[in-house]
Amino acid sequence: ATHPLEPQTAFALFSMAGTPKIMKTSDLGASWEELSGFGANGESNNGFPDVAVYSLLVMPFDTDVLWAGTEIGIFESRNGGATWQLLEGDFPAVAVWQMRIVNDQVVIATHGRGVWTATLPELATYEPTDHTLSPELLALQGGANGQLNLQLVRRAQYDSTLVFVSGQRVARLDANIIRDTVDVFVDLQQLLDGVAETSLDVAAWSYVNGQAMPAPTQSMRIYATNPPVNALVTSFDDGSAAFFLEGFDITTATGFSSTALHSPHPYPDFLDARATLRTPIRVSATDAIVSYDEIAMVEAGKSEAAFGTPAFYDYVVLEGSLDSGITWTPIADGYDVRYTSLWEIQSDLMATPDELLMARHEVNLLDQFQEGDEVLLRFRMVTDNAVTGWGWVVDNLRIQSALPTGIDDDFLPDAFSLLPGYPNPFQTETVLTYTLPEPSAVTLTIYDVQGRQVQVLVQDPGQAAGKHTVRWDGKTTWGTPVASGIYFSRLEAGDTFGQTRQLVKVR
Repeated sequence: ATHPLEPQTAFALFSMAGTPKIMKTSDLGASWEELSGFGANGESNNGFPDVAVYSLLVMPFDTDVLWAGTEIGIFESRNGGATWQLLEGDFPAVAVWQMRIVNDQVVIATHGRGVWTATLPELATYEPTDHTLSPELLALQGGANGQLNLQLVRRAQYDSTLVFVSGQRVARLDANIIRDTVDVFVDLQQLLDGVAETSLDVAAWSYVNGQAMPAPTQSMRIYATNPPVNALVTSFDDGSAAFFLEGFDITTATGFSSTALHSPHPYPDFLDARATLRTPIRVSATDAIVSYDEIAMVEAGKSEAAFGTPAFYDYVVLEGSLDSGITWTPIADGYDVRYTSLWEIQSDLMATPDELLMARHEVNLLDQFQEGDEVLLRFRMVTDNAVTGWGWVVDNLRIQSALPTGIDDDFLPDAFSLLPGYPNPFQTETVLTYTLPEPSAVTLTIYDVQGRQVQVLVQDPGQAAGKHTVRWDGKTTWGTPVASGIYFSRLEAGDTFGQTRQLVKVR
């Protein structure tokens, strides 16, 4: 609980029997004093009950007056916590979860007995201090080739918000009217020039009347990828260069004769380990199979729980991404030690596995993706804070191995197509992708809702067949940023093909 007038004062509330219930700090936690009178004998010497405490309110008209919301009602102190007594009046003996001052009343939320109010004449002239919350970086997604998507929560009305990456300003958001969550797309590919991966700090600063309000800085790693291939086979003997590793290691573990991808053994609580293949896979029309040998001795969920629900507990999964790792899709449901009975038996015996327990696993990329998609793949392991286990090992990875490898093959799209822009809606820029099954004259144009031309992105009398990508920075031909609203991208290719996609520009 907080103090209405003293910014360095706060209260910590507890619920364990026979121990202190209210601790107070006046110096931001450097030192604490106990207010509920519990000593070594587990009893209070100042009238405070041995019950759970859920809320505390300091009266702004007299900060010596404290109300403590407990599981049996409200206890009051009129001398800063030196002594306590049950609050007088007709308030019931009920758990009090929250108390808030609204105008001249204290609004009280209870367990099962509704919401109560207490009108206090002393609050008639009270005006609470106006506090503005800082923004919050909710999630950092992506990383491949420096493509990042930042989820930013604007928790108040701000005049503007700036986003910084390693001290460099990369985005500016105009004033917002309401609390919202916005996606900010950032291209940091230039930071990977000559390096396979690098770490950086991401920060967001919002401004109100010139006052800066920073969100806590978060760290993020970005990594380079290779050109896409049709097929890939690895036994992990080439080490970690082929993967971007977060929480995994490529090593030779005890009980195994060859190098493989390993989680920690045993694995810790709250693990979210990922091993991302740096080479995207171009999905084939047939034989789009990913297979690997593995042992996944991770905690089993409840028997009736479905993958994706909290009761599934720990799991491992193979995921794919079409947008540089910003969003990921399970190619098949995640699984745990129940995948084979051999793993369950070994786990019940609490024995350390060896390579004799390896099982072959296969998934079909066409279950989630389409022919021609260029997919990043990653192995992921997620654990909770309860039971842990030995972990996961993956070896002998084969992806579409019936096909020739390499990028110098005869792959071509089988049709003209304009794909949806990404991101969409967008704030600063969006990426447009289209495919050409043959060399063609191409025009890609942006129009507004009234059909007026905004900008011509591509005008080529003879573009090569294949997959092409172009960025629109949300500006007109003359470099002026367009207003928020609906726009259209229009692809015209060959003699007759034309396709239009809707785009939404937001502030």
